[in-house]
Amino acid sequence: MNSFRKLLFYLILPASAFWASDGMAYTDFGRGKPITFQDLVGKKFCWNTGYSVIYGANGLETNNKNNRHPPWSVPEPGVLKYWGNKYTQVELLPDGRLHFDKYCLTCGEHDNDNWATPCN
Repeated sequence: MNSFRKLLFYLILPASAFWASDGMAYTDFGRGKPITFQDLVGKKFCWNTGYSVIYGANGLETNNKNNRHPPWSVPEPGVLKYWGNKYTQVELLPDGRLHFDKYCLTCGEHDNDNWATPCN
């Protein structure tokens, strides 16, 4: 991971959880480890948004939203590449949940704090 991403992942984003907004004040971000390919492959996760996905070993996902199988990968620890060219930083919490938190200027409350739990 380049030095800027390391700084962002390990210092700036976790620190922002305590001062950016009330919504972020309750996040667990920074308490897990950066995801790896092995953390996801062959597993199904149910996101708090109602979206569920199985990360296939062939680099394609199966989800409950459509009949497509978009590609996914982990190009470096902690970075999930999905739907072609979208990237997000994801961590694996000690309890097995996935977590990502991002600021979204066009979203209502601006903070997107999402969790996924392993599911069947």
